[in-house]
Amino acid sequence: KLKSSSDISLLRLARVALWLGIAGFGGGFAIVQQLRRIVVQRYQWVTEEAFLDLFAVASALPGTPSTNLLTIIGARLKGMVGGILAATLFLLPSVVVMIAFGAIHSQFRRIAPLAAFLDGMGVATIGVVAGVATDIGRSTLRKYFDWALAVFAVVALVAQVDGGGVPDPRPDGRRPADPERRMGRRHGRNPAQPGRGEDPRQG
Repeated sequence: KLKSSSDISLLRLARVALWLGIAGFGGGFAIVQQLRRIVVQRYQWVTEEAFLDLFAVASALPGTPSTNLLTIIGARLKGMVGGILAATLFLLPSVVVMIAFGAIHSQFRRIAPLAAFLDGMGVATIGVVAGVATDIGRSTLRKYFDWALAVFAVVALVAQVDGGGVPDPRPDGRRPADPERRMGRRHGRNPAQPGRGEDPRQG
């Protein structure tokens, strides 16, 4: 059950959203874990059960789970103003950083130490996400059915990544013809043979 909104100030909600937007590391699910520690364990704005229910709804909606979850919690605690304020302050630092980083990314990659740092960030993010999944799993997986469903989801995800790829949009499954061959057939000549005015010795 959610805590009474009268006990929560809009300023504190704004500070939490802005802090997560600045200091959040590891992507959406890692920020969800940081949000859980703040709103469930530190401030006790929501219970563990309510947080997991809201997290399930946020994960099913379009967009990142962290943004959706923070917006939902802000709206539930302080109404529409709280939801808009939480989402805006959470996204604002990321938007500014992404615009700046996108403008200088090519220059960053040319500097070997910075390129190595960016590669290391990618590896560290994998570890952070794995730790978050383990932490949330301890609170969520309580029955054999929950474990079976989690294992099935992991297997399905691995199978999709391993052998999935982008499906061929052509219904017959055939690869599109080479453009040069299509041009050759259009002009009534064999694409393998040299055209008019072409030197057959050129290769």
